[in-house]
Amino acid sequence: MIFGQHNNILKLKPNNENFIKSFNLDLFNIKYNNHDVILIIDFIIDSSLIDILNKWMIELERTNNSVLIVVDLADESLLKNESIIIVPSIKEAIDYIELERINRDLGL
Repeated sequence: MIFGQHNNILKLKPNNENFIKSFNLDLFNIKYNNHDVILIIDFIIDSSLIDILNKWMIELERTNNSVLIVVDLADESLLKNESIIIVPSIKEAIDYIELERINRDLGL
């Protein structure tokens, strides 16, 4: 479910892991091209979702978009995964995206 959209940042707050599993990235890229994504998750992300989240990261980074996860509860395997960006708040996620955009504009 879309939680909010502003300044080409799409905030998604899925109700459960089935939303993440069934999300169609191809349709997303058609409708929300050039949008960075903040996933706000308030359920435990376990190792079964890490592969799916990695696919999100790869696909959206391919189009020069960022994916950040705002999560309170995570198991150690998620926290150790270096390809998934986890932040504790929406504010921090927005700050991170803005910094990424500056780096892209500067060619860094």
